[in-house]
Amino acid sequence: MYSGGRSGSASRRPEGRLGFTMIEAMLVLIVLAVLTAVVVSRHSGRQTAAWAEAEIVKSHLRYVQALATAYNTSEWSVLFGGNSYSLLQNGNPSPIPIPGSASPVRNLTDGVTITSGAGAITFDENGSPGDADRTIVLNGICSIRVTGGTGLVP
Repeated sequence: MYSGGRSGSASRRPEGRLGFTMIEAMLVLIVLAVLTAVVVSRHSGRQTAAWAEAEIVKSHLRYVQALATAYNTSEWSVLFGGNSYSLLQNGNPSPIPIPGSASPVRNLTDGVTITSGAGAITFDENGSPGDADRTIVLNGICSIRVTGGTGLVP
C-alpha cells in the first residue's frame, strides 16, 4: 500500500518498468566520451608527428635541389626507405650532412615511417627530378610531392 512517502531504496523502480535510469544513461555516455578522447589523442599525436616530419622532409628535399643547382657537376639524391632517408652525392653518402644533423642520414621520429615512395629521388644540375612526379607518403596520411620537370616541392 502506498503511503505517500519514501520507503526503501531510492533506486527502486516501479513494477513493470523496464529500461535505464537517466543516471545510468549519463554514466554510459561519460565513459564513452572518455574512451573516445583517449583514442583520438593517441591517434592525433601520431598524425601530428607525421605532418611535422613531412615539413622537415620537404625542406631537406629543397636543400638537396639547391645543392644540385649549386654544384652542377655532381648528381645529388635523397634515398628514402623504412624510417630514414640519406643524402647521396654521385650515388655515395654525401660528405655534406643533412641540415640539423651531423651525418648524411636522418632517422624519422619514432612512430613515423615511409609507407610508399621509397627509393631515390635524384636532382640534375637544373634541379629537376626528371619528367615524372614523385610522391613520398608518411604513415599513410602525409603526401610529399616532388613535381616532375621543375622539382617544385609544394
